[in-house]
Amino acid sequence: MALKKFHFTTLSENKNRLSGYLFAENEVVAREKLKKEGVVILSIEPYEEKPLEDPELIRFEFEATDSTGKIVHGDIEEKSDYEAYKKLKQEYNFTIVSLVKKDLPYEEKQRLKGQGISSEFEQRLEEENKANKIEKPKEDSQNKSQKKSENNIESILKANQEEINFIQKEIVIALEEVQNVLDKHGQYIEDSKKKEIQDNLDELSRLRHSNSIQHLKNVMENLFDIIASDDIFISVQEGEFIPDLERHKVAVKRIAQKLKSQLKKKLMSIKIDPEKWKFLLSFNIFQKISRTIQPFFIMFFAITLLFFLFNGGKLIFGMDSEKAQFYLTSSSLWFMAGLSAVIFLFLFLQSHLEKDLPLSQKLLFYGSSILVILLFIIEFPLLFFWTN
Repeated sequence: MALKKFHFTTLSENKNRLSGYLFAENEVVAREKLKKEGVVILSIEPYEEKPLEDPELIRFEFEATDSTGKIVHGDIEEKSDYEAYKKLKQEYNFTIVSLVKKDLPYEEKQRLKGQGISSEFEQRLEEENKANKIEKPKEDSQNKSQKKSENNIESILKANQEEINFIQKEIVIALEEVQNVLDKHGQYIEDSKKKEIQDNLDELSRLRHSNSIQHLKNVMENLFDIIASDDIFISVQEGEFIPDLERHKVAVKRIAQKLKSQLKKKLMSIKIDPEKWKFLLSFNIFQKISRTIQPFFIMFFAITLLFFLFNGGKLIFGMDSEKAQFYLTSSSLWFMAGLSAVIFLFLFLQSHLEKDLPLSQKLLFYGSSILVILLFIIEFPLLFFWTN
């Protein structure tokens, strides 16, 4: 059987999107080859040479090895061979073996592949990386003030990056699960529905790195609704029996329900509007204030603790017992000591933990701290029952 050329789009183990081509007898064999590489298959179709959308772009073909040592072949479109080399190095972390124009004659391509990659590319890339690390000249006070405001907003967005990354990982899991549904149960699904599912997978993959989490959520919900529907399965005529059809229906629905449940629990809309959350910029000011007043609360709590120990000793040894008893049962002294301890604990945790927390957990931390302080004030008589 003659080999056919197939174009594919996959997600690698390090979650990078990769397009390329391979030769196989048919699409089933091509999918098996890709699965053995441990990648998530997003699309695969017979290879057709498509015209470039941008006339300035040049199509190159490359051979490289990924971070795990696997050999990778593919095409890439860039304005120059250096730009293609740079993208493969920086975005995909590939070690490039060869990179040549795709439209060259076969003999010329083989000759250039034998020469390998020019050492000038690596040298030029190193120089660019060094240039990017050079410190910029000092700005005037107005520029510094503007820069500081921009950095504050960036710090808020950065605090949410971990949550966004988590959501993107969940999307990769969903892509793999749905692709497995097509592979295992595809023979029982209508062709038109399979195409609709594949179109949703392609859209989800294209938008995976978007910060528009709500849109991603809508696409995923639509995808899972399609899978959970009875309409996707092949129709059965009256009196006709298809073995194992019901079993496959149950299996697909179970997967769809599991994915929908995970989406409901884990996927949240966290798109940040800096204007809406402008008050969070005051957190940096609060951190400076807390570092300033924290020693005061430590000193006050230490002094009151020593004072209580001193009067406790006087009471035990019968020295001025009446006055010592008064101090040890004073609600005002115990209230100030207890409140200073609670505030000190809050400031300590805030200075050591708050800076590493994402935005949602920061809000939870501040809300919980305020609640604890309020509970202490309200429940003080119950907690310090021995005071007057």
